This record gives sequence, C-alpha cells and structure tokens, in this order.
Amino acid sequence: MTPVGEKIKVGYVLTVFPKLSETFVLNEILELERQGVAVEILSLKPPTDSRFHGGLSRLRAEVTYLPSSDSVKIWRTIQDEYRSLDIHPTAAGTAFLHALRSSNAGEWKHLLQALHVVSAVRSRGIDHLHAHFAASATLVAMLAQMLSDVSFSFTAHAKDIYHHTADQELLADALERATFAVTVTDHNVARLEECAPLAGSKIHRIYNGIPLEKCLPTPEPSSDPPLILSVGRLVEKKGFPYLVEACRLLKDQGHHFRCTIIGTGREQNELNTLIERLELGDTVSLMGAQSQEAVMETIKQSSLMILPCIIGEDGNRDALPTVLLEAMALGRSVVSTDLPGVTEIVDDGETGLLVPQRDSVSLARAVGQLLTDSDLRKAFGQAGRKKAERLFSLSRNVAKLKGLFEDAVARDERVAAHGEREVV
Repeated sequence: MTPVGEKIKVGYVLTVFPKLSETFVLNEILELERQGVAVEILSLKPPTDSRFHGGLSRLRAEVTYLPSSDSVKIWRTIQDEYRSLDIHPTAAGTAFLHALRSSNAGEWKHLLQALHVVSAVRSRGIDHLHAHFAASATLVAMLAQMLSDVSFSFTAHAKDIYHHTADQELLADALERATFAVTVTDHNVARLEECAPLAGSKIHRIYNGIPLEKCLPTPEPSSDPPLILSVGRLVEKKGFPYLVEACRLLKDQGHHFRCTIIGTGREQNELNTLIERLELGDTVSLMGAQSQEAVMETIKQSSLMILPCIIGEDGNRDALPTVLLEAMALGRSVVSTDLPGVTEIVDDGETGLLVPQRDSVSLARAVGQLLTDSDLRKAFGQAGRKKAERLFSLSRNVAKLKGLFEDAVARDERVAAHGEREVV
C-alpha cells in the first residue's frame, strides 16, 4: 500500500527495453518520472540493438531483465520460484491452468517471468503494473495479476490489434481482466470494444504525445534543392516503394529536390534495387536508423515530411505514427495517406495533405503541389503546430495516464482495506 503523500510506483512490463523504434515508450516513462511517478522497468528480453536514444541518460527507473529458460529446465525453475513466494493456492491454480491451455512452451516461460514480476512487486513496493502491446508483455502482467493482488493495465497499439497473428483471445482476456486499457486512436477504441463489448468502459483513448517544449517550430531552411524526408522502419506497412515511385514521377515532371529515408528493416535490399532501377541514386538516399535526436535535427533541415503508410497484406498498419507528430510540432507540412489513425493526426487541406494508399501518382501530385507552394507549406506547418499543441502534448496526455494509475491504486487500497478482493 502506498503511504499517504508518497508517490505511486508503477512497474512497466515491456517485451524489449530500450528499443530504438519505440520512442513513445521512453518519452512516456520520462514524463511520468517528471510528474512524480516512480517507475520500475521489467523487460522480458534485453535489447539486441546497440543504438539508443539520448533520452536514456535522463531515465531514473531501474531496469530488470526477467529470466528466460529452455523447456528442459523451466518446470523445475517454476517450482523453485513458486515455493519462494507466498501465493494463494487458488491464484496459483488460475495462472497454471491459464498456462496449461497452451501447448506452447513459451507460455511456461511467461509464467516463470510472471513469478519474478510478483517477486519484484512484493520486494520493491510496486503498486501497479502496466504493459505496452497486447502480446507477451501483457500476458506476463496478466499472469502476475492472477498470482498476486497487484492490478494491471496495458496499452494496445496496432500490430497487436490488426496483424493476422495478433492473439485475439489474449486481447479479449486482457481487456476483461485489466483495471483499464489504453489505446492510441479512436479507431482502435472501436475495434477493442468489438473485441470485448463488456469491457468498453475500461478503454481509454490517450494519444501518444510529443515534448512540445523541446520541439519548437523552426523556419524552413532555404536549402536548394529542398529536402523531402521520410522516417520509419523499412517494412511493408510504411509504403516506402510508393514514395520512391513518386520521386521518379516528380523528377520526370521537372521538380528539383532531395529525398532522404531514415530507417532500417527487411525491405532495405528491395528499396535499394528499386532506387537503382528507377535511376534515382542521385536523388533518394536510405540513411539507416538514427536516434530520436538525430531525426529531429533532420526534420528541421527538411521542407516536407512524407509517410505513405498502408495496411499491409498481413493486416499490419501504423496507428499513430510518431514522426508525423514530431514534424507537425516542428512546424513542417506533412503528406500521408488516408489510413485510419493517420486521419486523426492530419486534417486534409488544413494541416497537410492525405492521399489514397498505394497510389504513387496521387502522392507525387500532393508532394509536387507543396514543393511549388511555400506559402501553403508554411500555412500547413503553422496549423499542424497548433493541432499538436491542442491534442498531442506529452505532458497533458501523460497526466491523463498518471490519473488512471492513481485511480487504480486508490481503488486497490480501498478494496484491501475492506477485505473485498476476489481471486479471479
């Protein structure tokens, strides 16, 4: 129980921490700490990428990497961990039966990790658990909730909702068991309500935020040729081949520009081949992955931010692309597609331009319009900044999340005081 006047402590259960592509998680934790929430990070896996964002240097949270084990050793390890903790037999049975429902040995690994989370909750005074993505991290947090009296919540994003491999049974189960759930767009809220209709009152839309005080608008540079920028992992859902094709059309129309794509991924070879085939080697550059700080500096040197995202063949898609929020906060005009979620960021004809997905011709037309109209670029950039201030402030949006954490902990304390907790 949290003593009166003391800040709450939230355990963040994450699949991998830190992860270069998940700037929104790091930003969220840093802002929670700034607002007085103590955070402990419980990561299922260590990072495999040595490139990290500079913001990590400001992180106060302790990071614990949860143990993993092969199938031969895992049962004995679970027995040892169980004996070391005072877990109610009914709670243990609930969690064990949940794990038994799957023939996947990975489920036992998650049960072992959940036992370690319970140990951390009890030894470190963690008041509440929160996971990002309705997959392994949420499963571990949910199993920990079954094994103890700690409450949990999670944030659902996109791949964990729409990808053809998304675990819909886990999603529905987590929505029913969680104290609350967060997702990042209104479109996602509607999808989650379909998945678990009785859990609708628990679902909260909180947009990912941007630290606006660190993303002040800057004048567009007078570079010649102007820089078109795109940022994202080189995967199908980002739609980068359509941007490359649009660049060829723009060059054929006589436009003078440079295009830089920041990111890395499995489609890098295919994109390089396409750039070479379309004879764009002197115009389009793949710059690899970069830190958040480096990306922000490149946005400042750009004239336009383009993100031609699509719904992939596997159902995967972007929900609320952070790079569009960053570009708008910095006063840059943006061009993207009519993807649900993106339409909650970009107001077509007001803060930027939206085109149909998988349409290189329409994309080239929109980019060409902005390349030739600096006044329109400036107007979109100013309107985009105002919308970022209105809807995508990191401090205000994280304050909403903090309020949900505080309400959950307060409810747990009331229940504990009256002895009303039920084992579910």
